[in-house]
Order: sequence, then C-alpha cells, then structure tokens
Amino acid sequence: MQWTTGTLSSADDWNAITYSYDTGTFVTIANIGVANSHSSDGITWLAGNALPATAFWSDIAYGQGRFLAISQGAVSAVSINGADWNAVSMPYMRHWQGMAYGRDYFVAVGWGNYPNGSPYINQAVARTPDPHDWSSSTMDIPLLWADVAYGNGNFVAITQDSRASSVSQYNGASWITSNSLPVSQSWSSIEFGGGHFVAVAQGSSTAAYSSDGVTWTAATLPSALGWSSVAWGNGTWVAVANGSNQAAISTDGGATWSVSTMPVSQNWTGIAYGGNRFVVTAANTAVTAVLV
Repeated sequence: MQWTTGTLSSADDWNAITYSYDTGTFVTIANIGVANSHSSDGITWLAGNALPATAFWSDIAYGQGRFLAISQGAVSAVSINGADWNAVSMPYMRHWQGMAYGRDYFVAVGWGNYPNGSPYINQAVARTPDPHDWSSSTMDIPLLWADVAYGNGNFVAITQDSRASSVSQYNGASWITSNSLPVSQSWSSIEFGGGHFVAVAQGSSTAAYSSDGVTWTAATLPSALGWSSVAWGNGTWVAVANGSNQAAISTDGGATWSVSTMPVSQNWTGIAYGGNRFVVTAANTAVTAVLV
C-alpha cells in the first residue's frame, strides 16, 4: 500500500469524513463554519453547498441513502448527494461528539456545556431511524462520551476521561456501561471492522480492541501521539494522528501495529475507507492523504 496526496476544495478545519458505498462518494465536513466537500477518489474534491448553519460540526455518517452530520449544538444536517444539505433539529442542545449508523439507526453521543463554556458530564444520547426526526435517550452513567461505533449487533461508546465503555443492544435506547478499557485516558475514536472494535486515544501509545465492547485487550501503537481517528478496510486497520506524518497500521485485528509514513505532517483529523482506499482529512489545510 502506498500513500499519495489530494487537494480539497478549500483550506478549512476539516474534521470528519465518511463514505457511501451506494454512490462511491467520500464526504467531509469542516469543524467551524459551513464548508463541506465531496470526492469519488479522495484526490480530486468539489465543494458542496453550504451546510444549513454556521456551527461546530463534529461528525458525519452515511446510512439509509443519506449523509447525516451532527454539530456541537442543536442542529444536524442531512443530504442525499453529499452536496446539498437541509437542517434537522436535534432533540436538545448538547456537545454532540460522535455518531454511528447501524441496524437502521443513527446514534449520537456527547456531553453538555456550562454557560462559561467548560464541559459537564451528562448522559446525552440521540437516536433516529429517520435522518429527519431525532429522539432522545440516556446513558446509564454520565460521562464525557466521545465516540460511538456499531458492530456485531451492538452500538459501543467510549469516553474522553475514563476506562468506561458502554454497550447498547437496543439501537441506543438503553445502555450498560463497564470500566473495562485497559487504561483511563482521552479515548478519541472507535470503529468496527473484521469482527472487532478498535479504539485509540489522544496522547497515548495504548490502543484497545474487543469483539463485544465489554472485554477489551490492550495494544501498543508505534508512538504516543495525538491519535484522532481510526478506520478499517480490506483486512487492515489504519490510525492517524494530529501534528504528525506517522500513521499506524494493523493487519491482525488491532493486536499489533507498525508505522506507516504519510506524505506530509498535518493535523490529521478524520479517516474513512471506501473504493479500495483509505482517505484522510486534516484541519486547516486543503491537503488530503490517500492510501491505496
């Protein structure tokens, strides 16, 4: 596999990326503002029409023929083609942080903000079988929920500040939390592939993998970096980090990892797999990285 670079439609604070197997399209959103961009190969990109509100857009997923983006507020955005967007209200205003699609449901997790802007822990969950109509749910334990993934019939969520992971067998309607991750740290990203969940964290060389989201095994990444996002495709796991040209690759389910040198050092923020390639976006640049 070899890395190459692509060029986004503009230099923005690109934050998250997803892929539609239905249309063969990658779509990325910017964390601050209204920018979004789409591509068929991760190399050549076109700007989409503006997102429906100026917001801190945090994550994007694809399911049921729709792209769905969430923000750190009370608004989400839905698109059929990844270029034209409509606003959809969330059940309440929260710092929505991570989202996943599975078993005909989108599920989002996050936390709240005090009036002074500092975070407070809560049990916020939003879920919907229809990208136009969110409903609220709650975690069993209030924590800073950072991300969520779907696999093996379960949604699994991780936190920014603990060893907790939480599992929902009911499309986000109810959750069971356990302190089973190997260490307490700022877990940042979780994904599912090849029969396993894999989670990585900011500022750490410790990753974790699990088949059920309850029993986790520690793994060692090549370096203690600001690991921001992880993705699986074609039997391979790839993790990327902020402020680095170093990616990590695993071909044994997330148990062992090796270094892969990216074309340039950037604040890599999002990674997705599709079309036989991994595509990575970064903050405050128009550069993308593509691994084929």
